[in-house]
Amino acid sequence: MTGIKLKLILAFLSTTTISLVAMAAFTLWSLDRGFKDYVSAQEQTALDPLHAKLTQYYAQTESWEALEGNGRLWRQLHRENLTEHMAQENGNRDNRRPPRRGEPPGRSSSPPPPDRKPGGLPSRIFLWDKNNNLVIGPPADKEIGQGNLQAIEVSGKIVGFLGLVPRVELENRVEIGFIEQQSYRLLMISLGAISLCLLIAIPLARQLIRPVNSLLAATRELTGGDLSARSEIYSQDELGQLTRDFNILAETLASNERDRKQWVSDISHELRTPLAVIRGQTEAMLDGIREPNNKELRLLNSKVLHLGSLIDDLYELSLSDQGTLNYRKEQIYILSSVEESLEQFSHKFTAQGISLTPNIAALKGISIFADPDRLQQLWSNLMSNTLRYTDSPGDLSIAATRTAGKVTLTFSDSFPGVDNKDIPQLFKRLFRVEKSRDRASGGAGLGLSICKNIVHAHGGTIEAQPSALGGLAIAITLPIDRAAG
Repeated sequence: MTGIKLKLILAFLSTTTISLVAMAAFTLWSLDRGFKDYVSAQEQTALDPLHAKLTQYYAQTESWEALEGNGRLWRQLHRENLTEHMAQENGNRDNRRPPRRGEPPGRSSSPPPPDRKPGGLPSRIFLWDKNNNLVIGPPADKEIGQGNLQAIEVSGKIVGFLGLVPRVELENRVEIGFIEQQSYRLLMISLGAISLCLLIAIPLARQLIRPVNSLLAATRELTGGDLSARSEIYSQDELGQLTRDFNILAETLASNERDRKQWVSDISHELRTPLAVIRGQTEAMLDGIREPNNKELRLLNSKVLHLGSLIDDLYELSLSDQGTLNYRKEQIYILSSVEESLEQFSHKFTAQGISLTPNIAALKGISIFADPDRLQQLWSNLMSNTLRYTDSPGDLSIAATRTAGKVTLTFSDSFPGVDNKDIPQLFKRLFRVEKSRDRASGGAGLGLSICKNIVHAHGGTIEAQPSALGGLAIAITLPIDRAAG
């Protein structure tokens, strides 16, 4: 197991382990601290009978002198205190349970002797006089705190203090056993939680890595040349979005590859046709079948010109695709640009029997930032398309509209039209509605591709749609120069 899957499992496992260790450490610290506080509180409660005994002792003797350094008397008081404390505890137990067999009601076993081992309760009890001077017991820090001292009052006056040296560590076997037992259980719970996390992390990591593996396999197929490779989408999260983007990229690459093959095929066909005519004519003249007269030379010249025009269009299209087509933009009036093209093509439309109807008054006073030569090329390509493909007699209508910050020119011609399924393909290079159409009767299918690049270079849009006159309508939208108002 390697790679991202192992890293995910280790990440889940390490995060859970660190969290559990931190939680267990804090829990153990809190348990130890809390249990020590509980034991200290219990020990303070156990001093109450001794406190009463010392109060009674001072009331009788009115002094601590007899008790100073008198270990025997001090142990006796402890023993009486312990006897009363045990009797009280046994009385509480007797109220909760019936007498054992052979045990008289209200009787209990004798109390054990006072615990004198180091750290035991009696060994940590001390007595101070009212001036905080030690009377008997272990030396204690003066800063022990009021929480561990019980004032001894007689006749409303404080005559001394009964205190208990705090325990540093637990020493009772039962208390230590309790802490160890809780620590062991907490350790087992933590190990169980880590094991459960591992059991969950493995299938979860497998589920998370599944789309990555699918994407990786599809990428290898794609880089190996299989452009049909696609990755299955498993989720709607970021990985799912990445997979969708990959599939879109693969589809784009496949589409570009199909276009490239079609592009090479179409260019070969476009070049082959005039070359075949030129070759056939020259071979016929060389073989003496045809005489090299003016008619034959004009035919050869027309094919050479057609071939040169095609090569020029291909070169210009390649420049515009690369973004290296030279644009010399300046502020120009779009109305003047359109009227100049109309003047150049008016006699051609008249000679071909196509009526030209310009409705471009809305362009008056509109200035755009554009290259005047490229705009002339744009209008010329659109009008040339109408001359090539519109039946005579026919019509061409040019309408202009102005919206907020934009101007739109629509070139609409008459029959024949274009099928709706072919309209989205019109701006593809070398695309022809009629594949078998004679190249002599039309262009190379590059005009609209060049138009599209010119319009986009000016920040505009170009669209094709059916014309109300029965033919094709080309709508061009360009941004208006803001400085012109």
